[in-house]
Amino acid sequence: MKKRCEYDYKTALKYALVCLGFIFITFAGGDYRPFSLCLLFSLLYAGFSIPAVGVLFTAPYIFSFDYRIILFAACAAVIMGTIFFFYRRKDVKMKAESLIYIICCLLLYVFFSKDGMNNIAERSVCALLTVILCYIALNVTRALFVKGLNFKPTADQLLCAGVMLALFGTGVINLVGFNYWNAFSVCAILFCCYIFGGGVSAVVSAALAMSACLADKSVFYLGVYALYAVFSLSFMSINRYLSPLAVLAGDLTMRYLLGILPQNYAALIFTAAGCVLFAAAPNSLLEFLKEKANAYKDRQLSRHSINRSRLLLSSRLLEISGVFREMENVFLSFNDRSISDDNASAVLTEEIINGVCRACKNADKCISGRCLKESDVKKLVNIGMAKGKVTMLDMPKDMAKCCIFPNNFLFAANKSLGGYRNYILENGNMHCGRRLIAAQAGGVSDILYQIALETNKNPHVLGA
Repeated sequence: MKKRCEYDYKTALKYALVCLGFIFITFAGGDYRPFSLCLLFSLLYAGFSIPAVGVLFTAPYIFSFDYRIILFAACAAVIMGTIFFFYRRKDVKMKAESLIYIICCLLLYVFFSKDGMNNIAERSVCALLTVILCYIALNVTRALFVKGLNFKPTADQLLCAGVMLALFGTGVINLVGFNYWNAFSVCAILFCCYIFGGGVSAVVSAALAMSACLADKSVFYLGVYALYAVFSLSFMSINRYLSPLAVLAGDLTMRYLLGILPQNYAALIFTAAGCVLFAAAPNSLLEFLKEKANAYKDRQLSRHSINRSRLLLSSRLLEISGVFREMENVFLSFNDRSISDDNASAVLTEEIINGVCRACKNADKCISGRCLKESDVKKLVNIGMAKGKVTMLDMPKDMAKCCIFPNNFLFAANKSLGGYRNYILENGNMHCGRRLIAAQAGGVSDILYQIALETNKNPHVLGA
């Protein structure tokens, strides 16, 4: 139940972020451009729910109150949803043919507009840009939801993520205003300076500034956000609470002393809000994020690779140890099935009487005269079992007087005793062999089990 609640919570949060993505990317170009089609395509490719993503894609276009725009959005959602439904049903991955499907969705936007054919060139450029954005977004969602964050993102994935962040930020600025994006950007720069340090922070500040540059149609904010990162990094190593103060002081300086930024109290308040958000973040959260981010450094990735190999090796060794333990149990389950001495004596007695005495020409006389006694033969057999062979001296007195062919009798008795002796020896060797193999298999199992435990011991020491 707890796992299901956690799963539902993560799913709800994921779709809430997707909803925000659709809303702001729809307004990234202004006038309800088709840019959010890139998010529809990439999310369906990543395995998201077809009805949910289709509704979230279409909903923002409804507020255009233009039936042509709404028709485009609805048709694109239906076309993409239907195509991905059949691909999933057949369990086939979409390849280069995806370009044809994207173009089919965009044809309605290009040729069906309230302006007719007047600005078809502008709509064609938007459609071409949307096609490019589809594969940029696909690269990002593939890294997030298909491969997962267990793998270090590549340079092209990070670059694509920066493009999508700039597109998202442009939509935020167009929809709710620059000040909100500025507050988010200041907070994000402070977080990146604490978690990653200099290099990544500079790249993130540039990606965040791209949205402001697109909205302002200048590269002015690249320098402003770079200064925010410099102010933050200058004091982050001393105390994390000095860093947001330095950013706020730098913003005040650029506004009221240098005149670089407009003297706008509302903008200053939003900048201060971003600084306060970072300062109010608990240390446990920051350390958790820093630990997760550091897991993708080369040294940490090597440790993770080593730990993963150790765990796999440990599991294989445990499996092999179980096989040898099963072999030991099987060999030990074979009981010593050798015949007991009493039963062997009875069998040998009967064999000698039936094979020698009853076949003798003097058998009737021995039987009628009660010279042939089973107890005498059994007594002789017991002596032979103890000594290994019998002689004339071992024959009972009554039997020696009665038997007219004692040599034949002794020869048959010794032959039977020899066969019994070979049987005992062979059976004993087999039993000892099984015990030896069982002991060896058990020893190998114990060794493999100990190696598996040693291999899997304290994996966190290596950074797991």
